[in-house]
Amino acid sequence: MRAWVRQTAGLKKEKIDDHLDRIHEQQLRLKIVNDRGLSQLVTGLRAVLPDSRAVLENKYVLFASIQEAMRRVWQTELQEQQLAAGWMLSLGYCAELPAGMNRALTATLPASWYSLLNCGVHVMSESECAAKRDYAQASPVYELLGLTAGLNGKELSPADKKNAYRQSMTYGDWRQFGLDYLRDHLSLTLLGRVQRPPAFAIIHEADAVLLDEALTPVTVTEASPEESPSAIRAEMTAYQYITQYKKATGLTGPLGEGTEEISGWYKLSCVAIPSESGCRMEEDPERIFVTAQEKRSALVEEVAGRHASGQPVLIGIATLSEAVLLAERLREAELPFAALYPSGAADNAAWLKTAVREGAITLAASEAVGGIAAAPEEEADAPAGGLFVIAAEMHASARTLQRLKSCSGGPDTPGRFCKFLSLEDALIEERAEEEREMYKQSRKPIRKAEKEIRQLFDRLHASLHHASGRSRSRQIWFDEVVREQMQTVYSVRDELWLKERVLPLLDRYVQFGISEMKRLGSHSVQKDLEHLRKLVERSGSPTPEDRRGALHGVPGLLQIWGDIWHAVTADPAAAERLPLWRQTYMDMLDRYWAEHLDQMKDVRWSVEQHVYGKEDPAAVFQHAAYTLFQQMETARRKCFITWLLREELPSFLLSAKSEEPVPALERSRR
Repeated sequence: MRAWVRQTAGLKKEKIDDHLDRIHEQQLRLKIVNDRGLSQLVTGLRAVLPDSRAVLENKYVLFASIQEAMRRVWQTELQEQQLAAGWMLSLGYCAELPAGMNRALTATLPASWYSLLNCGVHVMSESECAAKRDYAQASPVYELLGLTAGLNGKELSPADKKNAYRQSMTYGDWRQFGLDYLRDHLSLTLLGRVQRPPAFAIIHEADAVLLDEALTPVTVTEASPEESPSAIRAEMTAYQYITQYKKATGLTGPLGEGTEEISGWYKLSCVAIPSESGCRMEEDPERIFVTAQEKRSALVEEVAGRHASGQPVLIGIATLSEAVLLAERLREAELPFAALYPSGAADNAAWLKTAVREGAITLAASEAVGGIAAAPEEEADAPAGGLFVIAAEMHASARTLQRLKSCSGGPDTPGRFCKFLSLEDALIEERAEEEREMYKQSRKPIRKAEKEIRQLFDRLHASLHHASGRSRSRQIWFDEVVREQMQTVYSVRDELWLKERVLPLLDRYVQFGISEMKRLGSHSVQKDLEHLRKLVERSGSPTPEDRRGALHGVPGLLQIWGDIWHAVTADPAAAERLPLWRQTYMDMLDRYWAEHLDQMKDVRWSVEQHVYGKEDPAAVFQHAAYTLFQQMETARRKCFITWLLREELPSFLLSAKSEEPVPALERSRR
């Protein structure tokens, strides 16, 4: 009956159709339950969820409750493809949904399931506008079920952010989640943190975030003097952030070869959920032109004809220069159009909904197009002829081109797709200049060479796509090396946040520093050690006879310093100094880590720009990264120990001398 589900990524062991039947059975029983009873039923699942014997039955009840809540709130229900996608996400997969299916409502299924574990669920979008749209659609459903949802945004105060993160689900732009994570790890106290530890992430338009934005950094900076660039305090890429989660899943359109990248980079398996009726889209043969001007003239003429008939048109472009030129031609033809760019201030989601309306013309960056789906309360009639999508350029990413194509037709909306290409397009100009000149100078009519030119475009596009994939994979590997170092640094911060762990951690570093100084025979701190010795002698009892000989030379002085450190840290008065020690160490930790990130950028650039003979660039990078990290750790410990010797311990001893002898110090002398 549901053979299309059984074909899903070859998951023959998953009898998804049986699960869907059980969900529908549960929903029939829930139709007679009032809103309050539905809410009590869902919130009561938290108490029984740990019982593994009832997990499957509880999931049927939860999914059925969500279906029933949607019916009551939006007068709609999820289609079986959406239910299947939600089920697979709850198992930890990434699901590919056909174009035109509402992903915001689909995500309520796994989000609600994970929220019952009381760990917090982050529902991420590729932009703040998309997050607000998804939150507006999902929050009424959660409210009816007794679940809570928060909306994160850059305009929120720390208190408001903390409140948003305390809800069952938190919606927001992935960049804001990442920035909050970095700011939390720059906080000097636990009270300054807003997030809970990253547990579950559900990513809308997962291909955009996990692939297109994988190497995009989020950065926390601090103001610098005038005419100087802002200093970076912390930075990480989308890949480095997403991989911090215990479990990350996502919803996306067709992935194509992106499936392998997501699986390899994130260890996340992907499943394709086909449409029962198939995607009703027809693809026209590519239209080939000699010059870019001829291509634009034909494209505008095609758009004008479709517009006059009432058919909506979506024009996908890959470069800003082409967008400017096409926009100028559309204005000259007096054709009204809307522009859609990936980082524009406009609400792209709203533009996508208007793009399918009768006679609409939309000029869009291909990356900004993530599929057109109306909100549940705004289902529109299919326009005459469906959406006509034109690729005005061959995008470097095959997956982005596929995403653009998928907009032209969904399971219920027919459409057409066509590429308009010329021998002056950037792809040909940059990679096949000789072939281009050959075709332009040939006397053969262009239509007779169209087959050869199409093959040239396909060959160049495949070559560019694979080269881009190799480069991204290498960069991701570099990111993984830095991510492991970041985890090491942030684990130290985690220890410093816990009051009872501060002294053991600092003591460990002091003892390591003393050992290093002894090993190196460092004389650079001898003056500081002599100063400390004199402070000890002046503060009370004379040094015991059996230790006087040890006071001479660096090793003996270091031993005395170790005794002083232990005596000071054992004294109750040291508790008052702990916040200062922690803050000083954290400041040094952050400063040295920021400097290390700058060095790693230089190393990355060097590895990319130079050929190391037969050496593996990844091995060269890893060796350099390890060496620089060890140097950073050594320099940071030395900086802290020097501060203790020259400033903190002398200050502590002088303050103790002015009041009364330090009891623990007296005991150490005896």
